[in-house]
Amino acid sequence: MCLVLTAIVTALAALLLGAAFYIGRLRRENDRLRKVAENEAFQRAQLAEAMECTRPLRTTGLLCNGVTHDFNNSLTAILGYSDMVREQLADRPELIAMVKEISKAGQNARDITRRLLTFSRHDKVEIQLLPLDLVLRDLHNLLRSAMPSSVEIKTPVVQEEGYLLIDFNQLLKVLIAAANFLLSQMQGQERGAITLALTPNVGNETRQRHHLTEEEYLALTLSAKLDGLSPNMCPELFTPFSEAHRKTPDGGLDLAATRDLLAELKGAIQAEILPETGLTFSLYLPCRTNQSV
Repeated sequence: MCLVLTAIVTALAALLLGAAFYIGRLRRENDRLRKVAENEAFQRAQLAEAMECTRPLRTTGLLCNGVTHDFNNSLTAILGYSDMVREQLADRPELIAMVKEISKAGQNARDITRRLLTFSRHDKVEIQLLPLDLVLRDLHNLLRSAMPSSVEIKTPVVQEEGYLLIDFNQLLKVLIAAANFLLSQMQGQERGAITLALTPNVGNETRQRHHLTEEEYLALTLSAKLDGLSPNMCPELFTPFSEAHRKTPDGGLDLAATRDLLAELKGAIQAEILPETGLTFSLYLPCRTNQSV
């Protein structure tokens, strides 16, 4: 009889231990699922906040788009009247030179408005072969317009000749996203500097690492020397709402999209912290030494 009772007690103890074990597992799994749900809710809240932040930007973009159209119409009148005045001043070469300068400034302004109108639209990718020096000039001017006056835009003189095989609109979006991230990391600094530079002849190792398929590539870099950054943050820069984007107003959504934008151009982007240049975004872009595609 004692043996039977002992066996029953032992079986009950084993059953209770098993039940406690499974209850513990259920509690741990419940805690895990609760944390996952809280994390998802937090990410949804962050996404909703980021979308709310972008709403006034979209409104401002629409307003700027309308103003740009009106400005473009005014430029058309200025250029038209400049041509008419130049025809009337055939015997006044000193005045013709002045009118030519007016026309030249108007042409440059119209080119910038065309770029802005293209940037504000969501058109399909249109790959063009564009002169390298003109692309860098336009990028420098547009970055200068997009950044506050406290940030200096440095663009070293480019000696290389050649052509970029790109969609200028897509490239501009990528550079603006990278520049805005660099700007967000300058908070608290009275002044800052962003450098736009060029590195020709991308090596085979880089081409293989980023699966670059075109014959020729160059690297367009955007960099800034910033304090307190860790190299470990670089892989997180293209992940929205990661720890690297604590100071970024949009949570890194624009920067996360740059990889897809450059992939459409058969290019790539990477971020690294270098001793000479600081946080550096390298854009690998298809190029040509002549105008043949």
